[in-house]
Amino acid sequence: MDRPCRSTDRHHLSMDNAASPPSASALNREYAAHAYQYDNNDPDGDLDAGDDYRPLQRAQRAMSAVGQSHILEVPELRTQFQLDIDDDTGEFVVSSPTKQKAPKQSGTSSVKRGNQARTMDALLGQAALESARGNDDKAIALLHDVIRQDPRKPHAYRQIAEICENKQQIPKCFQYRLFACYVDRTSSAEDWDQVGDMAVQLQKYPEAVASFLKAGRIEPGVWIYFHKRIEILERMQMKALAMKTRLMAMETVDLVKSNLSFSWFENMMQGVIEYFMLTDEADKANKALQCYVIRCLQRGIDIMENVFVLTYSLLSRDRHVDNVNLILGCVKGINAVRHDGRPSYKIEFNPPHSTVNINPFPLQDVAKFYVNESFPTILLGRLILSLLYTHNENAIQSLIEVFLVRNIEPEHEDLYMAIGTAYDTIKDFQGGLEYARMMIEDAVHSRLAHSWFLYGLFLERTGEPLEALAAYENVLQYDYRHVDARINMSWILQELDRNDEALEIVKEYSLEGGQRLPNERLLIRQAQVFLDRGYDSHYMNTLRMLLIPHFYLVHLEFENILRKRRTISNKAVHVNLRRAIMGVISRSPLERLVNKYGAIAERDERSLETLTSEQLHEYSMKLIHFLSCFEHQKQELLHVVCYVFLHPRMPAHHIETTQNILFYAAIKAEHYGLAFEFLRYLQMATRSSDDLTEEQKNSRIKQIYLAMNYVFCHHQTVAYQRYVTRLISKFPDEVMLHTMCGNNALMAGSYKTAIYEYSIALKFNPEDPLINLNIALCFTNLASRKDITNRTALAIRAVAFMNVYKTHRLRSGSKQEVWYNVGRMFNQLGMNTFAVYWYERVFNEPIPTLLAHDPTTGDAALVPAEIYDMRPLAALNLIQIVKDYNPQKARALRRQYCVL
Repeated sequence: MDRPCRSTDRHHLSMDNAASPPSASALNREYAAHAYQYDNNDPDGDLDAGDDYRPLQRAQRAMSAVGQSHILEVPELRTQFQLDIDDDTGEFVVSSPTKQKAPKQSGTSSVKRGNQARTMDALLGQAALESARGNDDKAIALLHDVIRQDPRKPHAYRQIAEICENKQQIPKCFQYRLFACYVDRTSSAEDWDQVGDMAVQLQKYPEAVASFLKAGRIEPGVWIYFHKRIEILERMQMKALAMKTRLMAMETVDLVKSNLSFSWFENMMQGVIEYFMLTDEADKANKALQCYVIRCLQRGIDIMENVFVLTYSLLSRDRHVDNVNLILGCVKGINAVRHDGRPSYKIEFNPPHSTVNINPFPLQDVAKFYVNESFPTILLGRLILSLLYTHNENAIQSLIEVFLVRNIEPEHEDLYMAIGTAYDTIKDFQGGLEYARMMIEDAVHSRLAHSWFLYGLFLERTGEPLEALAAYENVLQYDYRHVDARINMSWILQELDRNDEALEIVKEYSLEGGQRLPNERLLIRQAQVFLDRGYDSHYMNTLRMLLIPHFYLVHLEFENILRKRRTISNKAVHVNLRRAIMGVISRSPLERLVNKYGAIAERDERSLETLTSEQLHEYSMKLIHFLSCFEHQKQELLHVVCYVFLHPRMPAHHIETTQNILFYAAIKAEHYGLAFEFLRYLQMATRSSDDLTEEQKNSRIKQIYLAMNYVFCHHQTVAYQRYVTRLISKFPDEVMLHTMCGNNALMAGSYKTAIYEYSIALKFNPEDPLINLNIALCFTNLASRKDITNRTALAIRAVAFMNVYKTHRLRSGSKQEVWYNVGRMFNQLGMNTFAVYWYERVFNEPIPTLLAHDPTTGDAALVPAEIYDMRPLAALNLIQIVKDYNPQKARALRRQYCVL
């Protein structure tokens, strides 16, 4: 009997059972569900009109029925490797079977290895001789011996394949040809192509896909191998892998060698680009777009819109070398010369013309760039940016001169500022100052705020603060609310001990969005000004700007925080809770701000410990207080509290307060997953605490369970139920745990489990009306099922528990609630006569009252609580009962109770 495959997500082809069919498990189900069909009744693999179409089962039968052979069951064929097919890439991979390694023989010399090689050659010759004499069985036995001793001997596999082919044993021939090609490094693309064709003939499609991939990698310029692979993948409906194969072909196929028309190939490339854009695979989409652009530009096809998209993407991903190669190598209208008049660089294309390189790079000798007027300005600016970031700043002077005399268009206004920022990033302050001076000396650029800002920035960088201050004043003349200019002016004024002027320049402006952090003392004073004047939103923004750089310490020391953060009781905060907190912060708007300004603080070498621990806590609490006052700020409130909870410099004696605020913020932001993790941690910390008495522990545990039940009412997952079940196994006498478990089972529709848990809780509290109501509800739902045979017995139990509920609830609860629940039970059981009686009793009861305080006098009084009025619900259910035989009453009830 064949040995089954291992439980992995790959097809296996091993020499200890090479003919064993792969099972369709895990990711192989995608292949199995769409493979060509094959069974005993339909051996040709075609589906007739009357066939029962069950894709998964039929494909599984296909893979088990095709290519059966028993030649590889002989123990002598067991080797030290097996071939798998990776489901993600569709290529062959080798995995060694788990066998006990033979003890290493000491003293193995080259003489012994030579003797072994000669022995193998002798066996191969003897096998060939026996095969020529017609003794195929003896020849195969000799070749088995060769494979056992040297599993990577391709000649042995090939000879067995030839013998099997002569005997018309095609499945066996295929297996040995496949292994021969794999172990032979000199196998050609034609060899792999023949193996792939045999696999298609035998309907071994995964092996065919992997074989054609091997052929395509040996001769990447030939399209036919990719075409065969794509054709099979599309038959198997594996579109993702087919598109990846097309992308490989875009990069490597030579159109001339493959005799393909460019128009057809262009349509294929466009389809690949559209697919990866729709699936949000940015890297593959960029790679496909780059191949498409380079191939089209080589043939003089105008696709400038695609060039604009590609260069923008390359810049955003900091792929500046690729950007330079693309623009200088493919876009017409620009070239550079040396001082001796020769070209400064050569353009080199790979053989299939899918990639381009500039040689030498970085550019070494550039006297001048010549740019045609037709060359797009936006590409010129992006080329300058990429040359700066690749440290070719000595070669761009002529490009900047051309760039600055071009007309200013809205789509490339940001490039002027980006070039200045690039000079600042590479710390070429003199080059940046020269660039800014050229801008302010230009008649057009001198009237733009960013020109004067760059001039002031590089004057400040080169140690000219007074001249920089004058430049920033010119910035405010053109843009009075320029944030970065005001921040830089405040820094200069503070360095000149003109603190009042520094505050005046920023005190009524929001500093968010700037590229530099203001001084902390200035932010503190500005926050006080906003607080005194009642500008709450500006006050919150200022406190946020003050704290955001300090929150960056959480990201820098996260691993240390996981290991060392402790509570006041010296108990380590649960790692799962901290990871859940980081999950809440991840990808939030506040995290993006923290990363942005934290990186700016690192760039400016600003210390993250300028505020004391108490100051950090004080300002954090002020920000939390103001955020809690605004309903639309609940998400940011939670994110701020998460940072405060994790911050390593927060005072330890405030940790309990921070924990409580964390739970409050999680509930307000409706992030119940974090609330559950917090309650789970708090439950564990409470039980292990040595500072609490047993009575205090029991009281807090009850509070935790109540909070957990609130969380479970708003959010349900399997993890919550498993957690409660584990707690019950540890603390079987906790009544609230059984009640929670019953509530979860009731919400999930597991009514028998709910009855079991409620029955345990009922033993401890037999007069609890809520437990009796829930049991009655479970029996009512069970009696309402279609597959229940003894419906009457279940209904009787429901009525009995509802009667117990009614008896105990009337002592302290609202009669409206009791009558409505009784009527609802009879309504669900189909006993509408009784339901009508109890619903009508609801209308005779007054609205429930609650104790409320008068805000003017402070006196307490009982007032009707409309939110707890059950009459509209009772009327709505009663309308559904009587509308067919008494429509007038139904209309009257709707007008009286169900109209706002």
